[in-house]
Amino acid sequence: MTSSVEHLLEASEAMALAFDSKCEWLRGRNDQDRVPWQQNSVTVVVQREALLEHSTLQALGLKQTEWRSEFNLVFEGEMAKDAGGVLKEWLRELNSLLLSGSQGLYIFTGTDTVAYRPDPFSSPYLHRLHGLILGKALFEGVPLNCRLAKSVFKQIVGKPVDFEDLRFVDLSIYNTLVYMRGNDITETVFETFSVEKRNEIEGTVRVVDLKPNGRHIPVTEESKSEYIRLRADWELGKDSPQIKGLVEGVHTVVRREWLQVFEPEELELALCGLSFIDVADWEAYTVYKGSYHPDHQVVIWFWDLLNAVSQEQLSLLLQFVMGTSRLPVEGFKTLRTMRGEPACFTLESAPYSDSSPYPRAHTCFNRLDLPVYPSQSLLRKFLLYTIANHAQGFGLE
Repeated sequence: MTSSVEHLLEASEAMALAFDSKCEWLRGRNDQDRVPWQQNSVTVVVQREALLEHSTLQALGLKQTEWRSEFNLVFEGEMAKDAGGVLKEWLRELNSLLLSGSQGLYIFTGTDTVAYRPDPFSSPYLHRLHGLILGKALFEGVPLNCRLAKSVFKQIVGKPVDFEDLRFVDLSIYNTLVYMRGNDITETVFETFSVEKRNEIEGTVRVVDLKPNGRHIPVTEESKSEYIRLRADWELGKDSPQIKGLVEGVHTVVRREWLQVFEPEELELALCGLSFIDVADWEAYTVYKGSYHPDHQVVIWFWDLLNAVSQEQLSLLLQFVMGTSRLPVEGFKTLRTMRGEPACFTLESAPYSDSSPYPRAHTCFNRLDLPVYPSQSLLRKFLLYTIANHAQGFGLE
């Protein structure tokens, strides 16, 4: 058993690695903590119509060793058996749901770049759930679209936030506080030691005291430094129950010391993966089975189609075949199963008939069973129809 001191020394050395090497190092450390599937597995049964409720009831009660075990996800009423593909779907869907405005967990940052920050009035328990989902995604190497503010990623990797991080949370407030710091505010700024925030879901305005009875204490030239510090800390969510819940959830699955080797921007990239899909890279790391090979006519048609469609359609195809629309940062060459085995995108031939014209996906193994179409127009018709109508769920699995 490796001691905690040895863990820290090992993490300290990993900080000097290049980003790709850090990602590989993290996979290795996570595998050390992984509970072998022969020893334990966890079954989670959910309904799509009650995804959040069912997931919350089951997920928040799991122990750390269970989060590091193999999951068997079951969507009630759907045929797919999980060897990793359904888990990817669950992580993706739950992440999207928790980030959506309907849940009231996050609000947009006040910057030019779209990112999310925790709503200061939201549920810490649901933020912990989200942290667990993000931790599981990092643990299993499943990219998620989760553009959190830089200050949130800093706290996940254990770096302290400071005043300058406010630029990535709310630029207007940052500029106001910079003005206050550099100018005499007597007779120009009329604030109290409080914050007014509108709750968009409830349609109410709440007043938060930055210190006891703060709404009745005016900010003066003499006290502005304290106000600037307290206001910045509050906007950044420093020590907030929401941030604590999120960070605790992530660290339940992935050790804090493993994540400390990353810079905040690196962790965001490791979690979110690549959004741009390079078809040339895709083709270069594709494996062919059955009668298919690189020079097969249907294969040529397939790549011609992928080079002609939009990034959105490529994302839908990835989602259909892999259960996620995003790629690991190293691209197609590092695709794996949930058990860490190499699983390149695989194109396998299947019989074509009028009664069975649609391609089938095996998301657990990143495999697409593509019928041997007699014409390019039929391939285009049935492939585009499939990704447009079955990118979510496992009806064609």
